[in-house]
Amino acid sequence: MESLTRQQYELPEIRSLDLENLSVTISAPPPPTAEELLEALHQRVREKASRRERKPGEAIAWGDEVECDFITLCEGRILPGGIRRSARLEMREFLHLPGFIEGIVGMPTFSAKTFELTLPPDYVNSEVAGKRATFYLEARRVYQVEPLPLDDREALNRAGLGESVEEALERIAEQIDEEQGEALLVEATQAVLAELAERIDLPVPDAAVDEELRLTWEHSEGVVLEGKGFSREMVALSLAGFLADPQHRQEAELRIKVGLALGAVASEHGLAPDEECARNLLEAAAGGAEVTPKVARESLKLEHEGPEQLARAALYQKAVEFVVARAHIEVED
Repeated sequence: MESLTRQQYELPEIRSLDLENLSVTISAPPPPTAEELLEALHQRVREKASRRERKPGEAIAWGDEVECDFITLCEGRILPGGIRRSARLEMREFLHLPGFIEGIVGMPTFSAKTFELTLPPDYVNSEVAGKRATFYLEARRVYQVEPLPLDDREALNRAGLGESVEEALERIAEQIDEEQGEALLVEATQAVLAELAERIDLPVPDAAVDEELRLTWEHSEGVVLEGKGFSREMVALSLAGFLADPQHRQEAELRIKVGLALGAVASEHGLAPDEECARNLLEAAAGGAEVTPKVARESLKLEHEGPEQLARAALYQKAVEFVVARAHIEVED
């Protein structure tokens, strides 16, 4: 299949990039609804509830938390976005896909199962809405979670939410406001970088986009499909579909252009990563991996290209900060 064949390519060389009049407008998120606040309260109380990991072979029950990989197929092909790795699912009614949770409840812990469902008429992928789909699911880890009412004072205290539902909802609203502020900063940064990338008028080779997407696929859908017993043809179709998806290609091209743009900015303005930036990145990586910064630093030394990768990431971050500091960002209500 031609689309699966790696091809040589050469990225355009960007020597200079205009940073003048870099301006973006983004929309502020609306305040959370009462339903969203109650759902957030449910999740925060549940996070602090006592739990027990089920042993292999124990049946999954309603209220459990299941860590699983699953794959969705329809008409003999894997649906776009139909592969999830290490998804965490609460065993309660799933309104968007009736019958899905029911297909999991009763499975033995640490087992695999294939079951079929008819996709609802309002399914997110309109092309397959109303059609029969097959789900392959592996339940890797399962936790029995203590069921708690939302007005349980001890549970609210344990979650750091006060002693009443009213107080808890107020605190959650404040937390969501803070989270939305952080998300808005990320969105603003992404918008500035996208605007910067638009200033590159040279085309990105299709082969470069293919390679970017291939690497993304290998670390996402490819990892899940590995060792699952799917035919080579099915795996190849998954990769081909991933490479052909218009949204994926647009996002990959944007990532490449952003990288080229930031590289040009760093070179033109003599930017260099500093120790603080590298340390912050290392601490963030350590937090994500749930290890100490010292362990992360030692692991990095053992990797062949680890220090170079950290230096590149720190330089990337430095260039991002340099560009965003020079942009005008307007937030609309």
